[in-house]
Amino acid sequence: MTQTDVETALGKPGKVVRDDGQILVWEYRLYSRYHWAKELVASPCANMT
Repeated sequence: MTQTDVETALGKPGKVVRDDGQILVWEYRLYSRYHWAKELVASPCANMT
């Protein structure tokens, strides 16, 4: 796949880990960046008072 095909299928990468001209390594996140904070707020333990 070309770089354009990958960007179309997966979107923009979270970060570029390595780019030496021949090898390009992109990192994608499975969840959004602040997903853990949303889960903490929504958890039943956080809402106990």
